Amino acid sequence: MEQLMQTILSDKLYVTLAIILIVFIVLFIIKKLFKWVVISLLIFIAFLIYAHYKGESIKDVLKKTKQQGEFILNKGKNELKKTVSE
Repeated sequence: MEQLMQTILSDKLYVTLAIILIVFIVLFIIKKLFKWVVISLLIFIAFLIYAHYKGESIKDVLKKTKQQGEFILNKGKNELKKTVSE
């Protein structure tokens, strides 16, 4: 491994290729994160529009969503317990 690092660091072409590769990797990661943020914002905006359209307060909608999520989670836990105990 040390010999590989010495080979890369001793040749300018290898250093240039390594830097270009690192830049592409960083840009790829930033692109993926940006895409995730945009999708999350769009989902949040759609949620706000839905809540406004229904005429309900956002707190009520969040409370209902939390209750439904807890119900589904508990139902899944119970099914998992049944499956494991069998």
